[in-house]
Amino acid sequence: MLLPLGGVALLSRSVTRPLHELLIALAGPLVNVLLAIVIGVMLAATGNLLLLDSSAMVQGLDVALTWQTLLLWLFEANILLVVFNMIPALPLDGGRVLRSVLAMATGFRRATQIATVLGQGIAMVMGLYALLIGNIFLLLISVFVFLGAGQERSASQVSVTLRSHRVGDAYNKHVLTLSIGDRVRNVLDYILTSYQPDFAVLQEKRLLGIITRDDVLQLLRTAPDHSNVLDVYVTAVMRREVVRVDAEQTLDDVLQVMGANNAQVVAVFEREQYLGLLNRDDLSEAYTVLTFMERFQRVPTA
Repeated sequence: MLLPLGGVALLSRSVTRPLHELLIALAGPLVNVLLAIVIGVMLAATGNLLLLDSSAMVQGLDVALTWQTLLLWLFEANILLVVFNMIPALPLDGGRVLRSVLAMATGFRRATQIATVLGQGIAMVMGLYALLIGNIFLLLISVFVFLGAGQERSASQVSVTLRSHRVGDAYNKHVLTLSIGDRVRNVLDYILTSYQPDFAVLQEKRLLGIITRDDVLQLLRTAPDHSNVLDVYVTAVMRREVVRVDAEQTLDDVLQVMGANNAQVVAVFEREQYLGLLNRDDLSEAYTVLTFMERFQRVPTA
C-alpha cells in the first residue's frame, strides 16, 4: 500500500513463526543493500563514485543533472532506506527483526510488547527532535511509527487470543436457515424477528449459497416500485460462491482467510458436512469474550 510517507507491505496471513518473520523483515532492506552494491559498482567502474558532494544537495546548490548524479542519488537513497528501515521500532523492518529474535526466546506476545514499547519510545524521541529542529516530515514519520507500533500490539493480541480456539467452538449452532422454496419475504421476516444477519440456503443438509441482510436491503433499494421482488426465490439472489473453512481451524486462521478473500462471512464445514456460518461480528464477539475469560483465568483464587 502506497502512503504519503512511503510503502507498507500487507500480508494476506499473519506470520506465526519467528524465523519466517525474520526472513520476511530482512528481505526489504536486503533489496536496498543489493541495489546499493550494484549502483556502487557501476559508479566505481566509471570513476564517478565521488562525482557529487552530498553537501551540495543539502545546501540546495545547483547540480548538473546527469545519469551519473542520478545514480549517485539512488545510491545514497538506498543506503538511507536501509539505515531508516532497520531502526528497531515497529512497524519498521528493524522492529520486526527485533520482535522475531525476541520471540524465539520469550514468545510472540511478550516479544511484541517489548518491541512496541521500544518502538513508541523511539518515535517519541524522534518527534521531540523533529519539533526542536522544525522538521515537519520527520514529525509525521514519528507519528506514523508511534501509531503503527500501537496497531501492531493490538493485532498481535487479537491473533494470539483467536489462535487459542477452534472455529468449531465459536460458530452459531442455533441459526435460522432457508430452503430452496423460500422467498425474499421469508428473509425479511427473519430479519425483522431475529438478530441474525446471514442466512444459509440449504437443500436438505447441502449448502447451496448464502444471502445476507445487506443483499436483501440492496435488492429492495434497487427494485422498481410495485414490483414483485418480495416473491423472488432466494436461490435467485443468493451468493453461490462461499468461502469454506474447517471446524478444526483456529479462529485466527479464519480471520486470515476472510482477509485474503475479502469475505465478511464464511461457511463452516466438518469434512463435507455443513455446520453453520461465521462472520466478522462473530469473531469480534468471540475475541471480546475470550479476552475476559483470559483475565479471569489469570486472577489468583483464594
